[in-house]
Amino acid sequence: MTLEECKVIITCSGLGSRLGEYTEYTNKSLVRVGSKAVISHIIDSYPIDTKFVITLGHYGDHVKQYIDIAHPTLKVEFINIENYHGEGSSLGQSLFSAKNVIGSSFIFNACDTITDGLIPTSKESNRVWAVTSKNNSSAYRTIQHTGLKVGSILEKGESVSSAPVYIGKCFISDTNSFWQNLEELLLKNNSSELSDCHVINRMLKYDKKEFDLQYANFWHDIGNLDDLKTTRSIIGDNINVLDKYNESIFFIDNHVIKFFNDELVLENRIKRANILSHCTPTIIDHSKNFMKYEYVVGDILCKYKNLDDKLLYNLLEYANNSMWKKSKNMPDSKKIESLCRKFYIEKTKKRVDMFKSSRNIYDKTNIINGVEVKSVNSLLDDACKLDLLSGTMGNFHGDFILENIIFDNEGFTFIDWRQDFAGEIVLGDVYYDLAKLNHNINFNHAIIRNSGFSCEIKNNDSISVDLMCSHKILSAKKGLLDFCKDNKLSIKKIEMITGIIWINMAPLHDKSLGDFLFYFGKLQLHKSINGYYDRLI
Repeated sequence: MTLEECKVIITCSGLGSRLGEYTEYTNKSLVRVGSKAVISHIIDSYPIDTKFVITLGHYGDHVKQYIDIAHPTLKVEFINIENYHGEGSSLGQSLFSAKNVIGSSFIFNACDTITDGLIPTSKESNRVWAVTSKNNSSAYRTIQHTGLKVGSILEKGESVSSAPVYIGKCFISDTNSFWQNLEELLLKNNSSELSDCHVINRMLKYDKKEFDLQYANFWHDIGNLDDLKTTRSIIGDNINVLDKYNESIFFIDNHVIKFFNDELVLENRIKRANILSHCTPTIIDHSKNFMKYEYVVGDILCKYKNLDDKLLYNLLEYANNSMWKKSKNMPDSKKIESLCRKFYIEKTKKRVDMFKSSRNIYDKTNIINGVEVKSVNSLLDDACKLDLLSGTMGNFHGDFILENIIFDNEGFTFIDWRQDFAGEIVLGDVYYDLAKLNHNINFNHAIIRNSGFSCEIKNNDSISVDLMCSHKILSAKKGLLDFCKDNKLSIKKIEMITGIIWINMAPLHDKSLGDFLFYFGKLQLHKSINGYYDRLI
C-alpha cells in the first residue's frame, strides 16, 4: 500500500472535558507536551508524505491555524463537524463525517494518543494497536484476544487487568464493512459514547472480519490530567515557562510559535513587535491566535553559567539605551497617573476579586509568617501614598524576566513581550519592567515547577509561606541595585510593584501556586510599604 492510498484520520472535534481548564481556552490536541502540541507529536510520528484528515469542532479554528502555521506543507483535509457536542455527537459521528474523503484504507489515531506511526502495507489486514497491561487497566478499554487475533474490545467496566490496553489507534483495511457497520450503529442508537471500538466489535461479530493485535513500541496518553502530567514527565523539555491555560508556546523546526486565546492580545503583541523591532525577534507569520518567529540562538539568562551582577548591570544599561529611552510624545503627569492607577490598582482589584471568588473567601487582615498584614485594598491605598502612581514612562517590554532574555555572548534579545500597559501599546512604566526582573530574581520558574514553594493555611487568618531561591541569581541582584542607584530609581517602588505582580498572578495559576502567590505577594507589599527594603536604597 502506498502512502497515497492510506490516510490518517485524527479526530480533534470533541470537547476534551477531562482536561479541565486546558480545553476551556483551546482544543485538546493543542495542549503542549515537551516542546510542541500533541497533534505535532502525532503528525511527526508518521512518514513525511502521509496524508491526513482532521476533524474540527471545539476550537476547530485554533487547530486549523496551528496546522497552517506549524506544518505549512502538510497534506491535510479538514472536516468541520457542526454537531461536536451534546445530543447526537460522538466519536463515531465524527469518523462518519470523514467517509467521503477517505476513499480507501485508513488509520484512525485518537488526538490524545502519542505512539509510533508506521503505515501498514496493502497485504496487512485490519489491525488494532495495544500496549501490555497497565497498573490501572480498569481505566482503559482492553482487548480480548487469542494469540495475535482480536476477539473483542472490552469496555472499561468489563476490562481484564491482565489484558492488553487498547490505545485509540486502529488500521481499517475493510473500509466498506467499517462504514456500513458505523452507519447502521448511528441509525439504531446515536449515543454520545459511540466509538471506533463499537464498530470494530460489530465487524468482528457480524461480518466475521479479522483484526490483528499489534503491540505499540510506546504509548503516551494525554486524555486526562493525571496522564498528561505523566506524559509531560516522560517527554520533558527545557522550557522555563509556567503554564497558562489561555496561552502557550511551541518550538518547531527552529521556530517559536505562540498561542493566545485572546485575539486582541495577539494583535497588540504584533503591533508592539514593530515598536520594539530593534531588540525583539522579527515575526515571520501570524494568524488570529498564533504568531511565529525564528528561534533566537543563545542562552536564556536564567541558565547562563556566568550570570552575575556585572552582566545584569550591562543588561539594564542595554535595555535603557535600546528600549526605555526610545520613547517620544511623553504624556503629562495626569495621564501617567491615570495609566498607572488602571494598571496597578484597578487591575489588581479585579484579580483579587477573581481569587476570592474561586476560593469563596474574603480578603482581610492575615497573619503571614508571624506578621500582621492588612487587606490588599488597604495595602494598595498605602502604596498610592508612597508615589506608586508617578510612573517613569518609556518603551517597555512588559514581561522583563530572565526567561525572556537571550544572551549570545555579545548582545541581548528580548522575547515574549507584553501586549500593552493599561491599553497603551507604545509607552509603559519602566518601573514595571524593573519589578518584573526583581520578581524573577526571587521567583525562579525552574524551582517553582519543581514545587520549590510552600503555603500552609492554618486558618483564614494565619498563613505560612516559604520559597526556595537560586543563590546564584540572588547574588546577581546587586547589578539591579547598582543600576537603580546610578539612575536615581526607587528600590522601594520596585519592591512594592513586585508584591503587586505576585498578587496579580495568583488567580492565573492552580490552587497551590495561586495561594502561595497571593499571600506571598501580600507579605511582600506590606514589607516594602513599611520600610523592610529601605536598607537597599
